[in-house]
Amino acid sequence: MAPTFLVRVDVMRPQPAGFGQSVDSYGRWTPPKAFGGNISAGGGTSGLYYYCDGQRIVQSAWPTNPPPTHFKTYSVYFQENDFYVANGDATRSQVGDGKAPQSETEEDSEEEDEEKPKPPFIIDGWFRMSFTYCQNYVSHVCYDGEQRKLCFQHAQQDWVRMLFPPAYHADILSQPGTHYGGLTGDLPLFLALIMFSVQENLGHWALTSLFQGGSWTPHTQPHGRGDRRGMVVSVWAWPPTTTTPTHLAQLENGVFGKFFY
Repeated sequence: MAPTFLVRVDVMRPQPAGFGQSVDSYGRWTPPKAFGGNISAGGGTSGLYYYCDGQRIVQSAWPTNPPPTHFKTYSVYFQENDFYVANGDATRSQVGDGKAPQSETEEDSEEEDEEKPKPPFIIDGWFRMSFTYCQNYVSHVCYDGEQRKLCFQHAQQDWVRMLFPPAYHADILSQPGTHYGGLTGDLPLFLALIMFSVQENLGHWALTSLFQGGSWTPHTQPHGRGDRRGMVVSVWAWPPTTTTPTHLAQLENGVFGKFFY
């Protein structure tokens, strides 16, 4: 049976004012990096915990005895057909160097800098979602891979259209029924893709309905990939008597099977 875990998905939004807007070298919006530039907006599944027992996912209270072991937290935004990922909670931390070059001016004084809130710690920068290609043309979704698209797919893999906009679809199509292709990857990012595949008000339904009998099932609901929609996804190993972070890493790497085939 697959490892067990707890997950929490909190709605995140960019700060509406006071932190400017940052763009990349192509003129595309990128998420805020300054501490305080990303805020917890509430709503949806914010503040709720869900427990995966290896067969299904149900809403759960936070267990205290024994306490869960933190595995990973990712922050994810969607904008203009791209997913942006930071390894950590961007609502509680500075992202990268914390600078938004187009919003800063030479007139910014040291006194103003002193008044800015200080981040408790700093996490890596924002990365465009990517893939690592594995054996048998499996695609491993992550934030630090070298590939921009799925490695392989065929027309009957409905999960591709469910999880990804066309920019991430594979260039190579295989014949239906082959064993090539499939998806593994970083667990918080995969769960974020599940949540982005539906409208924000259907997040609870997606978590509790799409994983049944130890397998993920595609759906036909309209996707929820709206510009600047964001979320923070945290995963904990629990209970420690049966699941450790090592087991969850094995889950990510397909030891217990792929997320989708």
